[in-house]
Amino acid sequence: NQFEGTGNAKLTEAVTLGSTGAKLTAAKGSAKVEKNRLTEVRGSGSAEIPYKSRPTLNISAENVVVDVEKRQFSGTGKADLVREVELGSGSTKVTLKSGSATAVVKNNQLETAEVKGIQFAAEAQVAGQTLAVDGSIKQGTWKQGKVSVQASALLANPLTFTAGETTCTVESGTIELDVQENILKKAGLKDVSLSIATKVSDSPLKLKGQIKTGTIENDKLDLNAEIELDGPFTHTVGNTTIGLTKGKALVDIQQSSLVEAGIKGLEFTVNSSIGDAPIALEGKVDEGLLKASG
Repeated sequence: NQFEGTGNAKLTEAVTLGSTGAKLTAAKGSAKVEKNRLTEVRGSGSAEIPYKSRPTLNISAENVVVDVEKRQFSGTGKADLVREVELGSGSTKVTLKSGSATAVVKNNQLETAEVKGIQFAAEAQVAGQTLAVDGSIKQGTWKQGKVSVQASALLANPLTFTAGETTCTVESGTIELDVQENILKKAGLKDVSLSIATKVSDSPLKLKGQIKTGTIENDKLDLNAEIELDGPFTHTVGNTTIGLTKGKALVDIQQSSLVEAGIKGLEFTVNSSIGDAPIALEGKVDEGLLKASG
């Protein structure tokens, strides 16, 4: 005699699913019996899903389908990371540290995951140096081992960009990252500390300040920033020496090069001579504009 029919079933102990390392840890719902054999369970359940042969996600789902004969689990539900997961491609490495996602599992394999609020660390090569950040993913997807996310992160190390005699160092602050399929496409900067070292003729000029808005894209830096003198500046032409002691500027840098700087409250001194008579002046530039030559 052969029995066929449907009823209710509940898993009483964990079951290994196939050869992928997936494990069904709980299941209950409607059961199908064909020719005296339990062939399918539909309902709710949970499973451990591996990535690269290691347990990685705990999935809890309400729309579970378990193919008993093939030992396959499929469903959509909440997925909790149980270990750190390192994803990488080329010069970019993303490590997912902790958090949850909405995941789709098909036949024991993680198909896609909608990521939100997961803590992560990332490293990418930018202009020959390592951009390292730690932060939280605002939204993103994980599909076939590749992650695409928009995330907010704190800069973990300084980054330096050089064009000609100008060096800009992004020192600390928040970066908005755009990662597509494990590749860093763009980093947005806001309220980030920076320092600038450049030369006026042969005279060194050092500045420091805050980036109001900016981006790092294709190894180039674009930004608008409010900066001030980082120490006195002197410049001598012939018998005339100009000194800058205090002041601020609104700086526009495009493609890592200075475009212009709007000067405000710049205090200066001038020492010179007419014939044998020395001249000493001091004053203040309330507003002015410095444009890059060429």
